[in-house]
Amino acid sequence: MTNRLTETEMDGQKGPRFAGRFDILIIAVILIAAAGTLFWMRRPQPYEGKIATVFVANEEVGRYPLEDAGTEGDLPVPGREHVVLRFDGEGSVHFHESDCLDQLCVIYGPLNLVNESFACLPNEVVVRIDVAGGSEGTDDVEPPDIIIG
Repeated sequence: MTNRLTETEMDGQKGPRFAGRFDILIIAVILIAAAGTLFWMRRPQPYEGKIATVFVANEEVGRYPLEDAGTEGDLPVPGREHVVLRFDGEGSVHFHESDCLDQLCVIYGPLNLVNESFACLPNEVVVRIDVAGGSEGTDDVEPPDIIIG
């Protein structure tokens, strides 16, 4: 008598598994952490007095308040009158018109978070959201980009 495995004993072996319960738990934790991080990054910011700083060819051409009721409407960019910004009066701004070919700046949605920026590269126009007065109450002070330690 030899010790051979019969066909029924071989059929009892399990095939390869792609994801077990522990794998699914790890994936769920990673997805929840990613969603929480995204939510935390896009939360409303406690800054008051946000402004849109407009640059043309790396030179600042204007600072416009975002949260005043009187700022609602369109604004041609000084020096590039064919590029128009639209302010909603509630704290956001976006490109409304531009004569560039790709129109990516117009397609991109409105900005409203401090330190966000967007550009119309063919027209050399950059708009950045800043805090009016910074943290020290003067226009020369800007909030830090990153804090270490």
